[in-house]
Amino acid sequence: MEKGANPKPDIIQNQCFGCGNCVIACPENAIGLQSHNYFYKADIDHEKCTSCGTCIPACWCGALQQPGATDKIILDKINSYGNEILKAHGSGSDPGVLAFVCNFYQSALGEDFESKIYNQPSDGILIKITCIAQIKPEYISKALGYGFDGVLIIGCCNNGCTFTSAAERAIKRFTIFCRLLDHLGLDSKRISLNHNVPCNSSDLLTVFEEFKDQLKQRGPNPLKTEIVENYFSGPQFRQKKGYSISGGQMQ
Repeated sequence: MEKGANPKPDIIQNQCFGCGNCVIACPENAIGLQSHNYFYKADIDHEKCTSCGTCIPACWCGALQQPGATDKIILDKINSYGNEILKAHGSGSDPGVLAFVCNFYQSALGEDFESKIYNQPSDGILIKITCIAQIKPEYISKALGYGFDGVLIIGCCNNGCTFTSAAERAIKRFTIFCRLLDHLGLDSKRISLNHNVPCNSSDLLTVFEEFKDQLKQRGPNPLKTEIVENYFSGPQFRQKKGYSISGGQMQ
């Protein structure tokens, strides 16, 4: 798959505040600010844009979205599978892992390797992304808050990174984010970033299994335990015999 084969990010103009963060973040200088009805808004030069997604986490107002992998699509998936993981809590199931996998990596391996990783819904979910640069820290924090035991991020195949500059920026961002988690008393070891993994199914499975073993040693996500203990013991659960998570709260 070549650069630019993925959809270009969309700009929701009525959400853009013209802050310029995306202009600074774009490694291809493909974004500028243009005047729209006396206000400056972001504007993408689609000829220069490579679809790496670096601009998306840089946009604090959510005006930049990747078609097919918008905030709503990704967070809805995290929500849905978070429910399955919470339901399986205490049943002896494997740790629930949210995996972000580079689209180019999956294209090299084929479409069937997801079934080799997850045996049942409570094991977690794999989300394809254009580049690890597209991943927002919000996705990781929401996943941990929704009950996932860990978040695994897989970048491009070994020596085959398509968006080298974008990936380097993402690695720096995740390093800072993990330091912030540790500062807040949360466990950054529940996040694993793997870039340039050898491009074959056996090595990918090894990465998954090693991460699951690491999570088993650390025990269940304490946030998941807190949710289950505080909610399952209440009358709301007994009345509904089911639940969903919305906006970070059990309903």
